[in-house]
Amino acid sequence: PSLKAYGEAVAITRKLIAGDPKNTAWRRNLAGSLEKMAMVIFFGDGNITEDDNSRSLEALKEAINIRETLVASDPANKLWVGDVVGAYETMATWNAFQPDEQQALAFSKKAHKAALDLAALDRQNMAWQRKASLYHAKIAESYIQIKDYKSALDYEIAGLEYAISVAKANPKQPIYFNDVTDIQKRVSRIYWVRKDMNYYWAQNDVVLEQAKRNEKRFPANLDTLKHLYDAYLTVGETWTKNEPQKALGLFASAKEYDEKAASL
Repeated sequence: PSLKAYGEAVAITRKLIAGDPKNTAWRRNLAGSLEKMAMVIFFGDGNITEDDNSRSLEALKEAINIRETLVASDPANKLWVGDVVGAYETMATWNAFQPDEQQALAFSKKAHKAALDLAALDRQNMAWQRKASLYHAKIAESYIQIKDYKSALDYEIAGLEYAISVAKANPKQPIYFNDVTDIQKRVSRIYWVRKDMNYYWAQNDVVLEQAKRNEKRFPANLDTLKHLYDAYLTVGETWTKNEPQKALGLFASAKEYDEKAASL
């Protein structure tokens, strides 16, 4: 739809709300139209003017205010909580394009908090649980961009604890155990960019042990085998200079699981 179409939808919905201010469905529809209109204004023709910035920002602010008001009136409404997660994510994206990394991070944190609230409303909804878990990584990445490695590490560790709890609740689902390995790898990356090499090497060993456990649990899962292959390679590379024979053994193990993955 065009900007004109979204603008007309906003105008019509405002008139409906004026006649029935308590109609939550219309207020929710208005927030959605404002968000879509804002994105069309902002990304429409690729030539972003100061006026585009201002108009899109005001639309997003109004949408967020509507979403937050609805959630405040019924914090247990899963649909509305999910809406506010999306609204914060959209505002984080808008700020990232400014670029305003601090504001983008602030709204990502709000989205994360809302995602955790949403997950808490339905512990059986594994999609929500996983999103809440992986959101830690998104915020950690934002901290890495501004070189706040301590905060990045704190978020990854918190995400790791959450991911482990999700995996334990789903012992037959490899995707959640592979998430744990992925987070362990991201922790290793933070040590690398901080130049904490002793921690980096130790963390690589942790990743390898996690990948081994996952392979024993899910020996025919392709992603699990790929994780194990990568882990053997990474640890092998750390031994290449000082203990080449040990490195060769690790590379041989990597090849074994690479071939196993290829045979599936």
